[in-house]
Amino acid sequence: RFLKLDSIIYRELSDLKSTLSGTNPLSNFKVHLSSTIANMFFVYFCSKRFDIHNPRYQEMIKHYDNVFYEVNQGYASDFLPWLSYFQTNSHKRKLSRASQSIRAFVMEFLMNERIAKYNKKHTKADNEEEDYVDSLLDSVYSSTDKVNMDLDTALFSLEDIVGGHTAISNFIMKTLGFLVNHPNVQAKIQQEVDAMTLNARPVTLADRKQMPYTEATILESIRMITSPIVPHVATQDSSIGGKLTNTEPTLVPCRFPK
Repeated sequence: RFLKLDSIIYRELSDLKSTLSGTNPLSNFKVHLSSTIANMFFVYFCSKRFDIHNPRYQEMIKHYDNVFYEVNQGYASDFLPWLSYFQTNSHKRKLSRASQSIRAFVMEFLMNERIAKYNKKHTKADNEEEDYVDSLLDSVYSSTDKVNMDLDTALFSLEDIVGGHTAISNFIMKTLGFLVNHPNVQAKIQQEVDAMTLNARPVTLADRKQMPYTEATILESIRMITSPIVPHVATQDSSIGGKLTNTEPTLVPCRFPK
């Protein structure tokens, strides 16, 4: 799986570089980035790759991005739930339409053909390659499981996990924004990359252990970007900065250090 993911990343980033070299790199950069990362998710989890210029594909990415934006806004009702009573119906309809469009895309391009195979009592062994979709459908249709997953739950699971491409693309955009204001950090990352690759090959996942500064930069970006409205609960006793953290308290990330 590690090698598979690495090869997928290599191919998609190569295509992204080719796309950017043929146009103004700053023109629709986020669209190109999101399209690339979405294909990484679809190939890895669904064994399906899309033409990034496909209008339906671009529409799906836009809907995911809109939902991600709304979820991470931090409305007052997120902290005072009773205020949700005053939210307008147009806001809810917007999210509902986006969700319905995403579901239609998933069914048409990812699930219908696979479901037809399982309805004919085909098993995952009949497919060329087992992936996340196979695992979900096997849980839905397999007669050997004591408790089968229903199809709706499987669809929600798939939509959630491939929707992770939106979080990654927005995270990268935010990190690039941070780096613009810190040329010294850019230089140190470049030094680390050059030392690993000798300008002769692209960076791979296997290089991670030898690139601590780059990884530290990524982790610092995650700390700064983490949404305060998403609860983070400690699952075991630990310590942060030498202070004991017991199991189960809710942790609020500090994004404004002295």
